[in-house]
Amino acid sequence: MLGLGSRVQSQPPAPMTPEAVAPASAPVDPAPVSTPDEPAPASTAQAATPSGSETTHTVEAVEPEVDAERMAEAAAPVAGSDTIPAADFTQITGIGPKLSQRLLDAGVRTYADLGAHSAADVARILGWTEDRVVRVQIIEQAQSLAAGG
Repeated sequence: MLGLGSRVQSQPPAPMTPEAVAPASAPVDPAPVSTPDEPAPASTAQAATPSGSETTHTVEAVEPEVDAERMAEAAAPVAGSDTIPAADFTQITGIGPKLSQRLLDAGVRTYADLGAHSAADVARILGWTEDRVVRVQIIEQAQSLAAGG
């Protein structure tokens, strides 16, 4: 039995060598590489069965179907989003340049956009409490400005 002060010397584990990882009787071929312009080649795998004989399986690479129309729709900008100038939210009492930028960063571009949000949404964007948004009447001010007032 070892005492409290005794030391046990251990040897580091043996380094992993290719021979230790894969047996020499099973050579491994690297997978063929395909370019985007050509289909991936079929690969062949051999597996040993319990009886010791080998079985060969061919696996075909399958290209994913791409709906080009849906991809174009997703990548296209929203119609008119670049033509609408951003509102000057500093016209609203309680909103300065930094809070105005937070609204723009959140995708709020017009007074109508801001007026359509709930007090909870506006509070989250501005970093305020919902009570403060209601007390300062942010939504009502935005709706008034959207109506031309």
